[in-house]
Amino acid sequence: MLGFHLTNESLERTRLAFDSSCPATCPMLVDRPYYERSGGGVTFSGGEPMLHLDFLDRVLDLCSRESIHTKLETAGTFSFERWKSVLRKFDLIYFDLKILDRELHRRHLGRGYDTIADNAKILVEEGFPVEFRSPLVPGYTDTEANIERVVERLGRLGKRTVHLLSYHNMGETKSDIIAGKQPKLGLDRSWPMDRFQQSSKLPSSITHS
Repeated sequence: MLGFHLTNESLERTRLAFDSSCPATCPMLVDRPYYERSGGGVTFSGGEPMLHLDFLDRVLDLCSRESIHTKLETAGTFSFERWKSVLRKFDLIYFDLKILDRELHRRHLGRGYDTIADNAKILVEEGFPVEFRSPLVPGYTDTEANIERVVERLGRLGKRTVHLLSYHNMGETKSDIIAGKQPKLGLDRSWPMDRFQQSSKLPSSITHS
């Protein structure tokens, strides 16, 4: 969640605050004035928030009770049937389309290629409030071939918009803080804006933001 960390223990305190006569003491409500001014709300991001079924289910109910807008950011590697009822509780779902070549996906991202494709398709077909994003990682997802596959996938899904995300390496800094073992890409964080603009040249049938 953006803004603060919410553990199972603090979630219980949050529930008690909601149930009390002074719900303003709940940490999730501290930013309510900002939500109301900006039209924002609570974002569940990652890692992968879909790994925490029971936690999400509980906190989404609390947000709904207080009319707080909720957004999910996901890589799409989840069991739709298991998560369907929880997914219905989100006001907006941001779904990442990363590497759309099966072999390259396996090499760089591991398992889940078919699961991601199936989940993207079923979320659209069943009318979930889903929007697609594509992070542009130099040499991995920003290639002409991969962007063409993203455009083709969007076309098959009947979607005309993709949110393009320029590369940054903040995750590598966080990995150092927690002594993470994930290998670093070693890419320049000062990725030139003209490279982003070049990758943003999508067909007229597809818009980007």
